[in-house]
Amino acid sequence: MNERLQFKILSTISILIISLSVIVFSVGIYMYSNLGKLGTDLPVESVDQVRNVANIMPLISELSLNLDAIVANNQKIDWGNLGFTNSKIKVTLGLIKLDFSGKPPYNLTTILDEISFLSEDLDRMISENTSLGTTDAILVKNEIEYIYSELRDYILRINNATLTVLEKQKNEIEKLKDAMLLFSLIALGAATLTFILLMNQKKILKQLEKTRGIAIANSNAKSEFLSNMSHEIRTPMNAIIGLTYLALKTNLTPSQRDYLKRIQISSQHLMGIINDILDFSKIEAGKMSLECIPFELEKVLDNVANLTAEKASAKGLELIFVMDSDVPNHLLGDPLRLGQVLINYANNAVKFTEKGEISIHIHVKNNTESDVLLYFEVRDTGVGISEDHKRQLFHSFQQADNSVTRRYGGTGLGLAISKKLSEMMGGDVGVESVFGQGSTFWFTALLGKSNEKQRSYVPVPDLRGLRVLVVDDNEHARAVITDMLESMTFRVTPVSSGARSS
Repeated sequence: MNERLQFKILSTISILIISLSVIVFSVGIYMYSNLGKLGTDLPVESVDQVRNVANIMPLISELSLNLDAIVANNQKIDWGNLGFTNSKIKVTLGLIKLDFSGKPPYNLTTILDEISFLSEDLDRMISENTSLGTTDAILVKNEIEYIYSELRDYILRINNATLTVLEKQKNEIEKLKDAMLLFSLIALGAATLTFILLMNQKKILKQLEKTRGIAIANSNAKSEFLSNMSHEIRTPMNAIIGLTYLALKTNLTPSQRDYLKRIQISSQHLMGIINDILDFSKIEAGKMSLECIPFELEKVLDNVANLTAEKASAKGLELIFVMDSDVPNHLLGDPLRLGQVLINYANNAVKFTEKGEISIHIHVKNNTESDVLLYFEVRDTGVGISEDHKRQLFHSFQQADNSVTRRYGGTGLGLAISKKLSEMMGGDVGVESVFGQGSTFWFTALLGKSNEKQRSYVPVPDLRGLRVLVVDDNEHARAVITDMLESMTFRVTPVSSGARSS
């Protein structure tokens, strides 16, 4: 069984387990809510509420028996026995009200009130030692029998209502019992599937680990191959570039010189591709390391200018560097890799810009005592990038559009390498672009501060404060030159042309 099929089977089992677990959980909630309702529909809340009502019935019957003796034999009333029975009735009345927290149901309240009135009448008769005739005894007996029948009817209603509720709840419990059996079987199935999954987990993990090891080995072999091949190709390419340079210094016919220049340009372009492949393979293999040495940022920018100015000038583009005054010049880091990212950005800007300018800006994004986070951006006025194509940038072998490779050339590795290098320097990369109006590629780098004292550019005293005329047809370049001269104490008058200087 291949790994893809195993993965699909395990995914299906996992989904089944989750589904069954959700079903069992839902049934558990349903059963919990329904079992919680058992007993809530009963007509009384506790057994005591029925027991004390039933206890008062024999006492009422005892009163009736005493009065029966009076009616039948015209006997004298035994007020002592009658008073004792009446006192027990009053105690039981208090217990009944206590059982219902002072709020018995309406139909029972009426009966209890009648018992209370009867008890009060008996208390009065006992205290006055009143003789009770046969007629009065019959009236009292009839009242007692009425109360007794009301109590009996109340108990019967309670019993009937309780039996109805219990029958209903019995049926509900039967249904819940069937549901519990069904979903117990479902839970057992889920447990079985889980057991099967756990039994295969170790085997699958071993296979995944083996596959991962093979993939890592293949990746390392590929990176090693690319690295070795790049080194093998660079050696003869350096010879071609060097010998072409020497040949151009000899006496050549125009055609020979043209051919050699084409060889030189193509060789340098191929060397750039080889260098990108070598750097990429080093990064992929984890063998790329950064230096941390003192360097001057101005020298890095000067090197960027030397490598890109000729290309920009050939296309009639302005190349402008703008560095904020608070950006430190003496830093600690890897100047070669920092310059590599800037050169890559600048070369791309020149490649995709037909007219206008290329400007490189450097700002301080965060500053501490020991290090500084610098923000570099390269702006151009070129073709721009659409929103859909932005997402493809900074990935290996990807360019904004497939037609770009055919028109401008390139492997698509430059931005991927720049992203990796920026991340290794503790920063990030990004792009902002409007299609047809140009692009701004930026990156950040966390660099250490050097202890070397920063230099300040101030002219000799005789030149300080003098007026300087700046003439440049590019507004951006004119502003940069003006700021630089004003920082050196000059009084600057910027104009766009010689005609405007008069």
